[in-house]
Amino acid sequence: MEGIKPNPLKKRLFAVPLQRDTLDSINTILQGITMKKTFFYSFLGLIFFVNCHGYIDTKRWFGTIQFPQILEKVPSVRIYRAGEKMNGLSVDYDHEGKRICFSFTEREYQKTIYVIITPKFWGQNERGSTAYLKIDPEQDYKFYMLEHRDNEWTSKRLAVPYDTGRIPDTTIIICSNSDWFEDPIKGNDYELPIFVVNNQIFDEEESEDTLHERFCEILLACLDTDTLHTGATSLVKCEKNMIITLEQSS
Repeated sequence: MEGIKPNPLKKRLFAVPLQRDTLDSINTILQGITMKKTFFYSFLGLIFFVNCHGYIDTKRWFGTIQFPQILEKVPSVRIYRAGEKMNGLSVDYDHEGKRICFSFTEREYQKTIYVIITPKFWGQNERGSTAYLKIDPEQDYKFYMLEHRDNEWTSKRLAVPYDTGRIPDTTIIICSNSDWFEDPIKGNDYELPIFVVNNQIFDEEESEDTLHERFCEILLACLDTDTLHTGATSLVKCEKNMIITLEQSS
């Protein structure tokens, strides 16, 4: 049996003598290809890192809604950001500390955040989609601009435009009667100003159960807003010190 015969083309290829200048040109080309491949793989690695870890320049901010210590249980409050409700790990009900804690990520260089306390808001529909968020300028609300300066958060009260009622797209919306809240307490480097519910709510409410019912009414009014982005249908049932919510995606 004859062995495998060598490729005659390969034999001829290596039999061609190469000049010194030709070899130098080939080496230069190969080095250029190597550098381009190194840059390409480094670029892919950077994209992979950003996809796995998120934006490098993002930072997590923390907010607090503080209730009077006389309460036995913190009521359910709907909080939105950019028109979408905050829930899951981003909102924590601390019944022992009588507070609601929430958090979100934002670009680290973002030094201004808007917060509005109001029972109701909705989206302005244009050409079949939500163009922006707004409220009725004559309704009950407190609107704040939070600024991060000198390693602390401060607040300044503002008014929404009377002609449109438009609020910034990324506004944090606390659905509640604004009269129940005092002006925010100054925050620190990582914590936003604290939004404090004053003790006067008990001057108007007969009992804590009644207070929970009032917050439940506001929560029920938020059902249309809950479906603004998610397309889900919800059923909310209010019981004593309890709100049961069933959601079903369409």
